[in-house]
Amino acid sequence: MIGGDHDWNYLLDRLNLLNQAESLGRFVFVVGVLTICAGLVLLTSELVRHWNEPQPDE
Repeated sequence: MIGGDHDWNYLLDRLNLLNQAESLGRFVFVVGVLTICAGLVLLTSELVRHWNEPQPDE
């Protein structure tokens, strides 16, 4: 298993999508960025919700 074709090259070639590799790469990148941004939005909203909760008396 030394050398040989790259896995993505093999898979995209077998699916006849090798000519779409750049577009697929951009799509995956954008999905990743949107996922990270959605996580940050959820984290921020949860943080704000906790800050706005009344503190119990100790």
